[in-house]
Amino acid sequence: MKESIRLAHNDLGDYYYNIGNLKEAFTCYQKSREYGTSVKHTLALCMNSIRVALELNNMSQVLLYANKGLAILKNVDQMNASENEKKMAQKPSIIQQAGGGIEGLGVGGESKEEQNLTRAKFTCAAALAHLHFDKYTEAAKHFTSLKTEIGNSYTEVVSQQDVAVYGGLCALATFDREQLKKHIVHENVTFRDMLSTVPEMRDIIEDFWNSRYPQCLSKLDLIKKELLLDIHIGKHVHKLFSLIRQKALIQYTKPFSALSLTTMASAFNCDSVETLEKEIADLITRDKIRARIDSRGEKILRAKEFDKRTETFERVQKTAGKFVENARDALLRSSLNRLDLAL
Repeated sequence: MKESIRLAHNDLGDYYYNIGNLKEAFTCYQKSREYGTSVKHTLALCMNSIRVALELNNMSQVLLYANKGLAILKNVDQMNASENEKKMAQKPSIIQQAGGGIEGLGVGGESKEEQNLTRAKFTCAAALAHLHFDKYTEAAKHFTSLKTEIGNSYTEVVSQQDVAVYGGLCALATFDREQLKKHIVHENVTFRDMLSTVPEMRDIIEDFWNSRYPQCLSKLDLIKKELLLDIHIGKHVHKLFSLIRQKALIQYTKPFSALSLTTMASAFNCDSVETLEKEIADLITRDKIRARIDSRGEKILRAKEFDKRTETFERVQKTAGKFVENARDALLRSSLNRLDLAL
């Protein structure tokens, strides 16, 4: 009876979803929770709830159920791993004869590939929620952490090309060079394969990685109008592009002790030197660029000179202060234990 009631609630949810009554559909899917009897049923509830919550633009619920689904799959992986270890300990000879470990099934008899695909869908949903809340670093980490290509299996929400574009833009806006190398450029084979389906995004990332910032920004401008029409990333385009430009300006100025703003304005296609000067001044104010602008005569950006000897002494002094503080805390804890006053 419980299974019949659960299926009935799901069918009602599908009906209301198809006729556009999203709130009633969400309610019906929630009612099926009480009648679920397996992990697979809970995952189906999470997936249905995410689908409707996305349509309702209720990103808090999307993030809630995406994290819940990922937590369930993580627990299942841990349980499968412990069961495999037990089987290997009980029957070592059979495993040795088979020439490898035990290939366990996923949730509810699903194959490992299907389970990985379900995990990828939850990861995409969580990434979209983080994107909605302007948490671009978290969104980039989720998009680039996909272990399997979703292909056309989740097109009702995002396509593989969307994942490549969203992940690439969020990564360019927030990742440092070490993170770009690890998650996109060299070590992440899965995401690189996704980028190959969007040559424009792949070229933009390659230009940024190779410090060809003017070419990178020019190519971003070419796809800007199309991105502004995107349902998920459209309202974030201006902010992401601004963050990417700021990173390009910061990294462009790092190797130079002195740099002509006129030359830099030409390289970055600025309307005037004054416009670029305002951008650089804002970054200096926020301590993103450690330099000063010499506005007399030719406008020159000069890097600040720092006394490395003084910096080293200050760092040693801070370390020594932390050591003294930790030692004092340890002595206090020891005295409390000796007097039997510690909890």
